[in-house]
Amino acid sequence: MTVTEVTANFKIVTDLSSSINIAVGGLTTDMSLTTITAMSVTVVKDFGTIITDITGFITNMDGTVFNAETDAEAIVTVLNTVSYSLWHRRDVVALIHIYTHGIFAQFFVTAPIAAVLASLEKIIDTFAYALINMIPTKQMQVTSGQTTLDEKVTSAISVYSEFCIPVPLVGLVCTPPQ
Repeated sequence: MTVTEVTANFKIVTDLSSSINIAVGGLTTDMSLTTITAMSVTVVKDFGTIITDITGFITNMDGTVFNAETDAEAIVTVLNTVSYSLWHRRDVVALIHIYTHGIFAQFFVTAPIAAVLASLEKIIDTFAYALINMIPTKQMQVTSGQTTLDEKVTSAISVYSEFCIPVPLVGLVCTPPQ
């Protein structure tokens, strides 16, 4: 695997996260149950595709090591750009977590999203270990990014695992999982 191939793989994940942002960007409580359900299915499917793609990247990365500092630095630069794009500027996990949870919860479609986020958390860890093996001189940078992302995904999983009931005049009342 070349540096160009590695960086191209990162772009694929960026494009898929944009798809999720587009899917939930217009989500409102005025939408029908059918529309909300379809959007939740799209979110689960797109996160599933990200997980499948990252799994493929991990397989392709196996045994590839970049010891040259310029190669390792090029990969970290792209990784940081992609991470910033995915998790900060257009923070797809925060978008799913903060802005859409209440709407999805009102229609009782959060469980599949919580499940796919749990799978995402596992693959992020596996991906980080594969990256550390690929660019061992950049272990600190990879681990730092993994930690930040794990915290966001864990928080989103926790919120999506809550049991919520819409209460008239009060809003959504949620209890954490037991």
